This record gives sequence, C-alpha cells and structure tokens, in this order.
Amino acid sequence: MTAPKGVFYFLFLPLFAVSCFLSTAHAEDPSIDLSASMDPTYTSWSDISTAAVPATHSYLTQRSTLNLKITEKPWVLNFRLENIAVVGSGALPAQLDGLSSRYPKPGGAFFLSQAYFLYSGFLRARPARFEAGFLPLNIGHGLLFSDNDLGVMGIHGTLERWGPFDLEVGGGNTKTNAAPENDLFGFVLANLSGMGAWQIGFLPEIDRTPRALNSGQTAGKTRRNNILVAYNQNFNHEFFLSLEAIASGGSYFLANTAPLQKIETKGSAFSIEGGWKTVIPKLESVGPVDFQFTYTQGSGDKSNTTKDESFFSANATRFNGLERTGWGQYLGASTFDALGSSATWNGLPQGLSGISVYGLALKTKPYRFLSLPTRIGTGFYKFRASESSNGRSKDLGSEWSLGFQTELNQRFNAKLDYFNFGPGAAYEESGQKAKAVGGVKLKLSLSFL
Repeated sequence: MTAPKGVFYFLFLPLFAVSCFLSTAHAEDPSIDLSASMDPTYTSWSDISTAAVPATHSYLTQRSTLNLKITEKPWVLNFRLENIAVVGSGALPAQLDGLSSRYPKPGGAFFLSQAYFLYSGFLRARPARFEAGFLPLNIGHGLLFSDNDLGVMGIHGTLERWGPFDLEVGGGNTKTNAAPENDLFGFVLANLSGMGAWQIGFLPEIDRTPRALNSGQTAGKTRRNNILVAYNQNFNHEFFLSLEAIASGGSYFLANTAPLQKIETKGSAFSIEGGWKTVIPKLESVGPVDFQFTYTQGSGDKSNTTKDESFFSANATRFNGLERTGWGQYLGASTFDALGSSATWNGLPQGLSGISVYGLALKTKPYRFLSLPTRIGTGFYKFRASESSNGRSKDLGSEWSLGFQTELNQRFNAKLDYFNFGPGAAYEESGQKAKAVGGVKLKLSLSFL
C-alpha cells in the first residue's frame, strides 16, 4: 500500500511542523529510532491432486523493512519502507500469484507501507490517543479486520475511562494503487476490563471489491454491517482464553445482470482459542509444555435459500508478505477461504463454502541443541466445510506438523517446519482420492540497529 504523493505532503509535513511546535516544553530532546529487519523464507510443497505425481513448488521469498520512529512527547511520527519479492529465478505458484498484486512494487523495490503520526496525551483529563495516516490497524483478533501487517490509510482514536468503557473510533479505506481491495470502513468499539478484556464493536463497510461467486456470477459493491464481540483472558502466562464472534448482514448486487439483482447477505464467524502450561503424565522428564486448542467456524451459503449466508471479510487476517497465514501450515485457512485447489473464490472445491477448524498443538520448553536454545512443537488440525451446495463431501482433510524454533538472541530467530496434509473426501475426483501432500518451510528473522 502506498499513499498518493499529494496526500503525503499535504498531511504529514504540516503535521510534523505542528507536532514540533506544540511540543513546547522541550523537557527532553526528540528521540530517533531506526530499525531494520529481514525475513528470508524458503518454502516447498506439492499440489492437492489425484495425479500420480503432483506438481511441486519450491521458491525463496524475501521481506525487508526499514522503520524510522521520531518521538517528541506527546507526539510520534513513524515511517516504514518495505520490499517484498521472490528471490532468484523461482516464481510463486499459481495459487499464490495473486498476492503479488497486493503490493505496489512486488519486484524488490522499496515502497512506503506506513506513514502516520500519533498523539498520546489527555482530553478533558482523560487519557487519549489519536493517530492518522498509513497506520497499522487490527480489530479484535483478526477474524474481521486486520491490515495484514501492511498498513491502511485511516484514522484511529481512543478515549479511556469513558464511564466504565474505553472508547475507540476510526475508519479508513483499504484501496491501494495496485491491489484490487477497495473497502471503505468505519468502527466504534467499547472496551471493558474486568475478569478479562471485553471488546464490543459496530463496523459498517462498503466493499467495492468484485468477488467471483460459486454460481459463476460476480458480486458487485457490497454493503455490510458487522457486530463484533471479543474476549481475552491471560493469567500470568500460565493460561489464556481468547474468544471472538461476528454477525454480519448486508446486501450486494450481482454484476452484469439486467435488471440488477439484489442479494441479501447474512453471515457469521466464531473462534475460540485457549492454552495452558502442563506436564504430560509419564513424560515428566520432558518438563512443562505449552498446550493449545483451537476451534473456529465461518458460516457457509445454504443452497435452499435466496440469501447468501457465507461469511466473508476482505480484510481478515490472511496474508504475510507472499504467503498465506491462518490455521494450518498448508491450507493457511481463514473462516471462509484457504490455499486454492481450484478456481473458486474461496479456494475450496466447487460447491463448498465456510470453513470449520479443530486444532491441537504442543510446544516444549527450550532445549539446548547445537548450543542453541530450541523449542519443539507439533500440531494437528482438522478442516471441514460448513455448507455444500452440490452434495460434495464437506470433509476437507487434516494436517499434522512438526516444527523447531530457536532464538539466538532478540535479533535472530530461525524456524523450520515440516507439514503433511491428508486431503479429505471433498477433494475426490471421479471416485479417486487425492494423495497426501507434504511440505517444508524454513524462515529466518533478523533485526538490525
């Protein structure tokens, strides 16, 4: 994402001057923080297929950032340059090729992904915070809205201690100069602390992003009203519980129909994640392990109604650079889409919509391996479609994974994952089962300055 130059100069340079002027106390000099990071990632995996030898994809991607943060209390200015590219002669698989179009300069040139100012002070004796520009923005736990670590043009304000609540308001537009996303959104959130952190919100949006439907038609401009309830509880890092529920309703017109045909939408999504430290019976020598469970579900489109009940959010957490991020190393599933195995809008076999995920994961304490502190993790996910409009099985399959993660220090992190996905009956073609596929991912994270 990048802002038009005119908007940049009009908004940020005057604000920089204003911020320097308003900070008249000069009790301390402005601080300047410069940081940089690199995340080279090697990935190899095979297609879901009934062929004797499925196609295999191997490629190396690189994501680099350079961040400048200028602080003179109560003001902060932040700028981030970023580049995202496939390294060498490799190319992204067709299933991920569309991710390149999300970035204005995917070939390796740097682009501006964040440029915003932040004020943190008081308003009528209440702590207040306001930020505007190309800013990082995430709402709830990501089922409905996330900037996918790329920034979004918008505003965001917080006013604490408004009665029993902390209030948040904001809005923006996800339109970029290269990607197809074009979503005008707003939000009002009420945060309440007490027996955990509660968040209740209303988020209206106008989504101008065309979306292909399983029927072969295209959804035009969509208006949605979303209601969000989220909860988070953490007990001294020994136990955590995270809940999020979304109800979404609205309508869209089918493109290229005469007369225009209006379709009502009514979708929902839900997730619950939790975890705790425990000792496995008869394996006490392993020491305490972090145990985590996941259940999430997105509604699908029912074939016996005229409404579209499939949940969809163009801004859900789904991407990290040139790879999907979600449940499962292979599918990277959200509540409505996954790594594409077909040309459908959600990547699922024809006729299926909505995704349910059941997951369990374990991670050990750090062990010394080649003089490096290394944690071992394993996970299992079961995937199932919520609705089938053509009688196809809803069983999407299951995945298990084994991973090793080491942190030499705060500036270096390495993670190696092996994963194996067993396709379910939903991927059968002419009675022939799809073969199990595996993959490996090696990711290095380096930070400088």
